[in-house]
Amino acid sequence: MILNITAYFIIPVYTFLLPGEPILFRLNFSVLGSLANRKNAFLLWGIIVGIYFYYVLRKNYSSPPTQPEGRRLRASSAL
Repeated sequence: MILNITAYFIIPVYTFLLPGEPILFRLNFSVLGSLANRKNAFLLWGIIVGIYFYYVLRKNYSSPPTQPEGRRLRASSAL
């Protein structure tokens, strides 16, 4: 439940609010990471996204796949 809320609400909303400007395509993440007043917000975004992917991959690898296709899909999802 919390992973769905994070994936469909928290990450997208925070991604659009992070630049803080009405023009969405004016700043990219490399510029935002170097701005002094946005470093903490960018760090928080990175932590949220990193934790989300950690839990998704951990959930994906918690049970062994039963078919060979599952092993290939699992490996490609990790990449």
